[in-house]
Amino acid sequence: MISHSRSNRAAMVLVVVAMVMGVLAVGIGSAGAADTQRTILDINGSHKATDYFPTNAQQSNRNIIDQPNNYKSPVNYHQGTWYARVDVQSKPSSKRLYTQLCMWQHTTGSRDFKYETCSPRNNLVIVDEGVYYANIGSPQDWWNIAGGTFNWSKPADMVRFFLKDPVSEKLMYTNRCGSACYPFNDINKHMPIQMDVEIIMVAKGAKLNQPSNWNCPSSVCGSSGGGGGATTTTQPRSTTTTRPQSTTTTTRPLNAPPTAESVGVFDPASGVWALPGRNGSTQTFYYGIPGDTPLLGDWDCDGLDTVGTHRPGTGFVYLSNSNSFGVADEEFYFGIPGDIPIAGDWDGDGCDTLAIFRPDEGRVYVSNSLGTRPADFSFRYGSQGDQPFAGDFDGNGKDSIGFLTAANKMVYRNQLTGGSNDFSSGYGNTLHRIVTGDWDGDGDDTPAAYQPNGTVRVFTTWSLGTPDWKLSLPGGRLPAAGLTSR
Repeated sequence: MISHSRSNRAAMVLVVVAMVMGVLAVGIGSAGAADTQRTILDINGSHKATDYFPTNAQQSNRNIIDQPNNYKSPVNYHQGTWYARVDVQSKPSSKRLYTQLCMWQHTTGSRDFKYETCSPRNNLVIVDEGVYYANIGSPQDWWNIAGGTFNWSKPADMVRFFLKDPVSEKLMYTNRCGSACYPFNDINKHMPIQMDVEIIMVAKGAKLNQPSNWNCPSSVCGSSGGGGGATTTTQPRSTTTTRPQSTTTTTRPLNAPPTAESVGVFDPASGVWALPGRNGSTQTFYYGIPGDTPLLGDWDCDGLDTVGTHRPGTGFVYLSNSNSFGVADEEFYFGIPGDIPIAGDWDGDGCDTLAIFRPDEGRVYVSNSLGTRPADFSFRYGSQGDQPFAGDFDGNGKDSIGFLTAANKMVYRNQLTGGSNDFSSGYGNTLHRIVTGDWDGDGDDTPAAYQPNGTVRVFTTWSLGTPDWKLSLPGGRLPAAGLTSR
């Protein structure tokens, strides 16, 4: 809680704080002192999928907002820097959720929400329990609704802190938001969430004076009120929850986010997998037979990637919903001998399915469900000798196709259609095996190149010069990438 006094408030206006699956309506205060720092939001609660929170009867709570009458004068918060602290105290899944602070003003005499402004939605992304910090930018640079400019010379009529699904870009509600509500039927896997949210606004040129419960690193909150826009988290707290916490694995560098994807390997000579496990361990087990092609994907939509194999001689696919030895959970024919399988989430529904690249046709066949069935669609892309890979290259929640070409180039398109490449860059070794993943947890996929000796060159951007880090894995294997443990 902010320690400065609020006893000199002169006026109160209505604020509603909308979070996750619930909305909290609270009072907005107008402090008279010319402070250089104020808390615009400070709330702790359980946010549910089915109704606003708190209830209408609780919306008169006036103890959590500190808003000036004018954001520009006498203190300039409009051009200052705003910071967020989100303490996720319990969360039933590891689904990534965007956060966003939005504010509204009405036309005089009506509640029409005509003027709206929102912070960047992905400056702070929550995944597991823990404390998250972010610089959410300066309001002068925030998005404004088309046709209306927010008037920072007067207070807001409404303030909301949203949680959004990165795949659909919809609010994490089941009702009361119409077409803006979460569109999938798995919301009860991800709710309710117990959170403490605190947003502090710092005036232009001023330094953030961190409250006693804050421990925001200088890389985010800065040493003089001007930190970067990156999001960071503390280590997850000790908890009695039975859901495992995210941990750093043997194939992930120490500075990578705990939810970042990582690289494992499959031995085509023995059928043995080696995947990153919990607490720095490696999961080693048999799945498949010599000669199989490895697959890794979220086949059952639970947020974890598990193993599968494709048998090139028959076109059969064997998928497992666990990373362990055992019989397949899904077994079906997909493609013909000679096809190259590709796993990805083609339609953004949170589940991975398969596509195949048919080299002699230069064509990709895509299916949005698992099983022996005709492809949903196909398109011409790639040539004989090209090595396909898949990933969410533009961060829109849907995977598309790329290739390491026989002409020593790395290319991709952001759409599942034929046409010109959206990206093309020289890459000088066609003996490398390319996988992609969200190595740094920023929401888009970038490449990693597995070399025959087991060295993996990992890039967090598509600048393919010096890698951001290198991994050392067993040589002579086939790589596969994903989130295999948490």
